[in-house]
Amino acid sequence: MKKVETQILKCLLEESKKSFWEMLDENQHTVKDFAAALNDLFRNGLIDVEKDGIHLTERGLKYVNKDITGFKSKVCDKCEGKKILFNGRFKELMKEFAQIVKDRPLPRVGFF
Repeated sequence: MKKVETQILKCLLEESKKSFWEMLDENQHTVKDFAAALNDLFRNGLIDVEKDGIHLTERGLKYVNKDITGFKSKVCDKCEGKKILFNGRFKELMKEFAQIVKDRPLPRVGFF
């Protein structure tokens, strides 16, 4: 699955219905790629469109891994997005990673 499709599904999992414009505003891809991904998801029966917005179908809800909602990075509001904040699940994984690599030797120029 393409990144743009994953982003759309994650967006709809976090909020049950959204308009095309709300989703486009949160999107990081080109309008062309975004629209193509929406059409593919619709054709595959993962999303549906109603008068009040776009939503996941039953098939879409079964297809999406619900654990992905725990991995939402927050952008620092003080530096206007130059820094990403590791909160929630990211913070937990960072602690776990630090524990795993604590005894690993530091890199040296000779390694490269």
